[in-house]
Amino acid sequence: MPGIDGYEVCRQLKSDPRTSDIPVIFITAMTDERDEELGFSVGGSDYIQKPIRGAIVKARISAHLKIKFMQDYLRQEKTLLETANQQSFVELEQLRTYLWGGARVRA
Repeated sequence: MPGIDGYEVCRQLKSDPRTSDIPVIFITAMTDERDEELGFSVGGSDYIQKPIRGAIVKARISAHLKIKFMQDYLRQEKTLLETANQQSFVELEQLRTYLWGGARVRA
């Protein structure tokens, strides 16, 4: 790619909150171990060296999509639980105020 390499593209994707959760899979002819380490250090999810094997690439993409789906699901569930927890806390405080006139009772 003229003017920018895949590592920089990955850095930019990972630094933007809108794209930071997108899995990045490097497919490259570079075989040096340092290149692979760099790929992971800039936020790559996987590093596949050429020549590629279609079945392997397909399996790795499938695995990363499953991981992404589960991360999104867990993030959503965490938000729902935090909201429910905050609501429960508000309701508990309202109940305490109603029962004890605002005085805090130690549990």
